[in-house]
Amino acid sequence: MPECGARIRDVKFVFAALDEYRAYHDSFSHMFGYEPEESQRAARRILSTITKQEAAAAAVAEVRTRAVATTRTLCLPFPVELVRRALAGLPNLRSLTLTWMECPWNEDVATVFDPDESVRLQKDSAREVQREFVRSLWVLDVPLERLRIDGFLLTGEDLAGLEVVPAKRALTCLRDLKVEMANLRDENEEAREAALEMLMGKMESLV
Repeated sequence: MPECGARIRDVKFVFAALDEYRAYHDSFSHMFGYEPEESQRAARRILSTITKQEAAAAAVAEVRTRAVATTRTLCLPFPVELVRRALAGLPNLRSLTLTWMECPWNEDVATVFDPDESVRLQKDSAREVQREFVRSLWVLDVPLERLRIDGFLLTGEDLAGLEVVPAKRALTCLRDLKVEMANLRDENEEAREAALEMLMGKMESLV
């Protein structure tokens, strides 16, 4: 890790997603009260944002197609070791944010962004990412003080085996935990709450 790694104190991962069809529909329905020129400018901004997301999705699809050809699996594995090494190389890391519910786009798209829908659209991949991040933090010796997870999806199944493993400093030194649950209206709501309680039990320094 370069020397600049010692200067990094805050890391934020934004995994937001849009339903393109709904975004198109809702965005343009919001423009009925706009002046014609402003409506055109807003439309161009929205189309630009959604086109970029579609391009990114196409790039991911292409990589997955190559992965199927070489590994015969449809899913790309989350780069656990890469992330673990990256976080371990940040000796002064104080704050980590994982969010599927924060809109990173401009204000035109923000008006139609649905945080709960963002989580639903990528529920399986989001759960995998959260699981691997938590398991990585469990064994990392960095002085993390603040952890934020928006769109928490973990259940006891994801944390199986960790209850008998001593957590390292990344969790035991944590002083500030912020978790937001998405409104998914499914059968795992109680299981997620139980998993969160289990995690909090390992965070000895929470205030």
